[in-house]
Amino acid sequence: TYPIYSASVRSTNPDISREELDRGFAERYLGTPDAAIGKLYRDFGSLIERAVTASAVIASYNEHSDAKTGLFFGLPFDVKCYYLPRAEVLEKYPDRARTVYAELSAAIKESREVLKVAAPKTEEQKYTLTLWHWALDTLEFFCEAIEYITGDGEKTKATLAPLMARMEEMKALSRRVLPASYTPGSVEGGLITRFAHLEEYLQNITE
Repeated sequence: TYPIYSASVRSTNPDISREELDRGFAERYLGTPDAAIGKLYRDFGSLIERAVTASAVIASYNEHSDAKTGLFFGLPFDVKCYYLPRAEVLEKYPDRARTVYAELSAAIKESREVLKVAAPKTEEQKYTLTLWHWALDTLEFFCEAIEYITGDGEKTKATLAPLMARMEEMKALSRRVLPASYTPGSVEGGLITRFAHLEEYLQNITE
């Protein structure tokens, strides 16, 4: 959304500053001309990219890495999803990802504070704010999952229970929030992509 908005504005005002773009974007989509809100979109894009890259680097130590198998995402989807081998390596090399996910977790907390100044007036703006909180909740869940996988604590059904309960909450939240923008098939497909293989992995390590 941000690139489309900025390209549209710059097509008629090529000299507009980044701060002005951020303010305009925040006012258009969240009801208040606060540049900090507009900046969130760009900051999170960078943080998420770093988190994904950290996972990819970690996976390079695994026998199922792209470099060794020549397969996109490590393994064919009809065998095992790439989340499984990457999660195994996270457990073996926790420090390689902890820093990045710690930064992501801190950014989530800061972003919640920034979004408090949002003043949505239209239904579209209200939904945009809802999507933001859904996205932050989802990212926060994965930070918790990484912490559980890489932590030193015992992995049992009892210690896993709170995280699994949180996952079910996220599934339910997704089913409430996303249908306004996606088809039912897309919503359910997204749930599989985000949670199914991670859930399988978490259950396996506690058996």
